[in-house]
Amino acid sequence: MSKATFTFGVSGLAARKDGFGNLRIMVNVRTDQERQKELAGLPVDSKVKIVDIPGGGVDFEDFPEPKKADLFNVLKREVAEETGGCTIESLGEFRGPLMVVTNNTDNKKPSGDMALWMPIKLHGDPKPSDEASEHPWISREQFEAEDEYRCVSRLGKAGRTGRMIRAAFDFYEANMSREEIFSWGGFEWLRIELPSGPVEHVLRSGNPNCDHNYTTASSFENYSGQCRVCSKCGRVETCPAAGEFSEFYGMSGRYVVEPDGSPGLSTPD
Repeated sequence: MSKATFTFGVSGLAARKDGFGNLRIMVNVRTDQERQKELAGLPVDSKVKIVDIPGGGVDFEDFPEPKKADLFNVLKREVAEETGGCTIESLGEFRGPLMVVTNNTDNKKPSGDMALWMPIKLHGDPKPSDEASEHPWISREQFEAEDEYRCVSRLGKAGRTGRMIRAAFDFYEANMSREEIFSWGGFEWLRIELPSGPVEHVLRSGNPNCDHNYTTASSFENYSGQCRVCSKCGRVETCPAAGEFSEFYGMSGRYVVEPDGSPGLSTPD
């Protein structure tokens, strides 16, 4: 038998904690849903979204200077292309490889596909791209259920993409106390003009495209029942009073509301 040839890919998996402190991993919703559902054996009108993870194939052209070949540079480029310009920070070495045999019947040209993944910290607000229509942050429960999001290929979560996502959940769950490794949640301030009185500023996070299912959260310091959190995407909404602040559970940073009702983003004295 001839030596096998392999194609090669790299992927990065980022995590954050939602407003309840639950772990979520970012995935890409594929833009070619109809084709991917057919490959997965799902009906075209299925409401399940087929997802993969940021990354892509590695080509020799990626290394114009072979002695300076750097797989992390390839991953940075792929993530930027798929998220509309986000940058990444490495949280360790590449892990794997995970292998798929694509042809073991042709003795003259056996072939396969290998991939490595890396835990990463994502910087920036992911935007739709040619390869990903959405970038939801999913929980382990959503990943395992496969009734809202499903990994590419007929194997779903049992396939290579699913194995990388599960490994990422294991990695981040084992490091929940290391706040510095978790990605920014994508907070935004929304200015609301109330007809009855003052301007309020609402602090929001999570996936703006989610059809939110809100639950009141009373664990937020100084806010009692004024906060609510989406149980699906982790979006946080709160209308704080002037001068109050909160260190959001599972989020990095403290947020001050200035006396005039405008948001301040520095840590209070």
